[in-house]
Amino acid sequence: MGQIKNIDKYPFALEISPNDYVVGSVDSLNGQTRNFRLSDLLNFFFQGINTQTDRTYYHVQDTASTTWTITHNMKKYPTPAIFDEDGEVILTDFVNTSIDTTVITFGRPTKGAATLN
Repeated sequence: MGQIKNIDKYPFALEISPNDYVVGSVDSLNGQTRNFRLSDLLNFFFQGINTQTDRTYYHVQDTASTTWTITHNMKKYPTPAIFDEDGEVILTDFVNTSIDTTVITFGRPTKGAATLN
């Protein structure tokens, strides 16, 4: 993969977001270049690392909401660890509405992330 040397045109990022993209090449498409969201890569690594044991799903909630509906497709009833946008742990209610969906509720609109295992 080529290097990006023009830092005037492509400046260094001071902050990183789960919705940011990285560029990569796809082996099954003869090395064609594609963009990948960081949050999707994180899920890929979590699931790839845990294929021999237990599965983990990482959810990013970029829009503040009082309800996060997470479709994780893990075929189990996971327990979420919930974090606000500053990385602080949040204690709140959740319910597994099925073996593939978890709903987390808050008293006020909240954005952040959840790790389900």
